[in-house]
This record gives sequence, C-alpha cells and structure tokens, in this order.
Amino acid sequence: FKFTIYLLVCLVEMLRSGIFSNQKYFFPLLRNLCSNIRTEVVAVDQFYRELYNKSLPNANKLALRDLKKLILSCDDASNLKYVRKGLQLYQRKGNDFSEEVCNYVVKSCIRFGDLKMISDLICMPGHRIGAWMSNKSAMLLFNELEANKDVDTIMNIYKALLVKDPKKFGRIKNLEYVFKIASAYDNVDTYHSLVTICSKYLSSVELEELQQKFPVPAIQEETTIKDEGTN
Repeated sequence: FKFTIYLLVCLVEMLRSGIFSNQKYFFPLLRNLCSNIRTEVVAVDQFYRELYNKSLPNANKLALRDLKKLILSCDDASNLKYVRKGLQLYQRKGNDFSEEVCNYVVKSCIRFGDLKMISDLICMPGHRIGAWMSNKSAMLLFNELEANKDVDTIMNIYKALLVKDPKKFGRIKNLEYVFKIASAYDNVDTYHSLVTICSKYLSSVELEELQQKFPVPAIQEETTIKDEGTN
C-alpha cells in the first residue's frame, strides 16, 4: 500500500514536470518504480528462501535474528504463511525460539486477524513456540480471543501452555484469569475439563479456593413456551 501511494505521488510529480514528453527519462524511471514495487511484494518470500538455504547441510546455521527479520518483514496477511513456514523450519531443525520472537508472532497474527495460526502452533504437541510464551503475549492473545468470544480456544491454549510451562502458567494469578473466563462461560464440560487438568499442578486446597471464587457455571434450563389455548 505504501508503494502504491509512493507511485501515485511520483506520477503526479512527473505530470507536473512534463517528463512524459521525454521518453528518454520516463521509461527508465517507470521501470525503476515497478522494480521497487516487485521487491516489496517478494521480500518476505526471499527472506524465507534465505532461511531455508541456511538450513541446508554445509550451510550457515540458522540464527534467531533471521527469523525475527522474517516476522518483522511481514506486512500483509498473505505473508503470514511464510512466518508459519519459518517457525516450522526452526522447529524441525531443533532451533529454539525466544519470548521476543513469540511476542512478534502473536502481534502479527493479531494485526492481520489470523489468530488460528498461532493458536494451532501453541496447541500442537511438541511444538516449542508455546514454551516461549510470556504472560504479556498470552494476555494479548487471550484478550483478542475473548473479544471474539472464542472461549474454547482460550481453554485449549491454556491447557497446552500448562503442559509446556507449568511453573509459569500454573501460578494462581494466571489461573484466576482462566477460571474467571470458564466460570462465566455457559459450558459445564469446559469448566470441569479445566478443573481436571489444574488438579495436576495445584494442591487440593488451592484448587478448592479457585472453585469457590469462580464457581461452576449454572446450567440454564430450557423453557418451553406454550401457545395460548394449548395444554
């Protein structure tokens, strides 16, 4: 988009300067503008190719700064597929991530409205990106999912995070948030599922206190409205 604006501004300037009347200068300038636009479009693809080539045998080792560069170069929702490929490449090669990289991925997914990508990766068994999720990144993601009323995904992500980093996400402060969500959500099965997995990380006293503070959601009984004159 920014290059489209840039192109329009340049065209206006060319019209004002009368450059269209001089083909010697016009066509080389036009080729240069088109080349710049193409470079912007394929930049993310090129970054991924560089990462892939570095992962080949006898090539340089993958560096975390390269993955960060790939994520930050993503300026369109269609480019997120290269971010996912990059994350999968690092996962496959056994390279670790960082809280900073994880935070960039979460922010990119929120920015371009693709929460499913990061949610799926976190919930994927064995994927290490979830182990690098900070409290700040988790809350950014949870708040966005809560705004979309996607409570099931919040629960699934939290369960995965508990398994990957029980020391961090098993803290009472963090659990209070997720219990609050589960208590307000009209799904008893979801609530009991959370209680079951938390029982592995909390004492019976701690778990009971959470349940008392955020009780199981009430089951709403269905009522049948009868038409007048019917039994």
